[in-house]
Amino acid sequence: PMTAELWRRPDGEEILELSVKSPAIQAAVIYFGFMAFLAELGTERDENQQAKTRWALEYFAQRYVPRTGSAEAVDQQPVPQPAVADGQRVTP
Repeated sequence: PMTAELWRRPDGEEILELSVKSPAIQAAVIYFGFMAFLAELGTERDENQQAKTRWALEYFAQRYVPRTGSAEAVDQQPVPQPAVADGQRVTP
């Protein structure tokens, strides 16, 4: 099975992550087959690969400004809670 995740930041930058899963004994065959498939499609591998979570968090960390400028203020800020509609979580 192949999984695709598209991550978008508010600045318009995007990362598309494609991955495959296989039993360990088939990992090498699946990896090289997957890379051949991507090459056939004409995709380019990002030589500066980075974790998507780090990519997103670094963006938001650069824009974060504590309310009072102290570390204690960060701990005192309310934690946003997920919205709930009819007893079910709603992702904003």
